[in-house]
Amino acid sequence: MAATYYIGSNRFNFLRSAIPNDWTDGGGNSPAHGLHVMLWSTLTTDVWWECHDGVTDDFPGIEEATTLEACLHFRSSKRFIYVKPNWSDVKCTQHRAIAQREGIDIVTCAPWSYYDKVMFGDVRAYARRNELRKMVLSRDLRVKFLGRLTDSRLPVLKQAQQTYGYAFSINGGLLPQQYVSEVVSASHCLQPHGIGLRHSIYECMALGVPSIIPESSYMHATTRHANLVYQKALPILYGRSTELEKACIDVYETYMTPEAIVGSVLKRL
Repeated sequence: MAATYYIGSNRFNFLRSAIPNDWTDGGGNSPAHGLHVMLWSTLTTDVWWECHDGVTDDFPGIEEATTLEACLHFRSSKRFIYVKPNWSDVKCTQHRAIAQREGIDIVTCAPWSYYDKVMFGDVRAYARRNELRKMVLSRDLRVKFLGRLTDSRLPVLKQAQQTYGYAFSINGGLLPQQYVSEVVSASHCLQPHGIGLRHSIYECMALGVPSIIPESSYMHATTRHANLVYQKALPILYGRSTELEKACIDVYETYMTPEAIVGSVLKRL
């Protein structure tokens, strides 16, 4: 299948290696770059990928479909597929309405981390994931939050301090290598939402470390299956969960590698 692809944002760098070798890199002259999306253009189909994180469920209203509408301005006579990794049946009603009105296909796929400095760069966490997973034997029994302290996260962090006491730690301002070292030495990582679900969830899954995540309608089934998801009260823990650690690795290798994510969309062409 002959195709040209255009990568308009570094958020798609993780997927680049899985794009078929016989496809042509179209370079920088494409609407994809102005819209910060990825575009695959085959003889019969245009596939537009967005990379937004969505919104939190307590955000008033719905998620605006501005990127989808902008991509539709460049619609040709070809079949139009829109890939939205972060999908919510509750918040993406505008996307669904546009798809029905325009007769286009919207598909979703497993999410991935955009944090190149961790997944690639000098740390190379993705390439070294099997090696880093072996550090499981040195894990302590602490739940860790790794990231920036923001006002929206403080209630969850205070709740964790009350629930886990000395078995909970907060670590911010970490360099990529320090961050990876903290992840692989944790029993679980706490992931209070930012704008949407945190990318750290997927980095932790790659390394075999389960996360504790507040409920979200955007949560992909792959994420839900291999982590602890809670509604209001944080889960009570009894040390490490080897069952969840194995589930993180199995789910990640099956559904969340570049080959698996790209392959899940290629099957739709």
